[in-house]
Amino acid sequence: MIHGNDRERLAELGERIREAFADNVAQNAAVTASETADGAYSPDNILDDDSDSFWMPKAGSERAELVVAFTRAESIEKVVLMENIRIGQRIEAFTLEYRKDGQWQEFFHGTVVGYKRICSFECLNTDAIRIRILQSRLCPTFFLGRIVDFPTQPGPWHHGQGSITTVEW
Repeated sequence: MIHGNDRERLAELGERIREAFADNVAQNAAVTASETADGAYSPDNILDDDSDSFWMPKAGSERAELVVAFTRAESIEKVVLMENIRIGQRIEAFTLEYRKDGQWQEFFHGTVVGYKRICSFECLNTDAIRIRILQSRLCPTFFLGRIVDFPTQPGPWHHGQGSITTVEW
């Protein structure tokens, strides 16, 4: 049994989380890949919000890269990565890089992706990110959940740009 006050706060928290991840700045981006298995696994699949479609490199590849180029420079603070977990967790190491003055700069290094990995970092402004899969079991499967900038409007859940803190209830 959950008390009514707690139920209301949880509903508010759920709404804030949905709002924070609602705007995908990569929605109209162009995606290119270092290689692709075939037409069914197009790099464009990473943006279609369909968990049944995904990108995959050629059979036997354990390393690959994807570039997500935005239509304009964007401020971002979160990247949500996902694997097609139904055929197994494969990605074991990856980096995220952003393009600055024509050069790639690493801003996040991670290990497994699994069903969903939310990569949080200091706000940065860029016109493209590169996802480098450095190590995987078999050939990786991948789709992009979201690239987001958290809301900057102050509210009871918000403390400064991009950070969410606990609230006294």
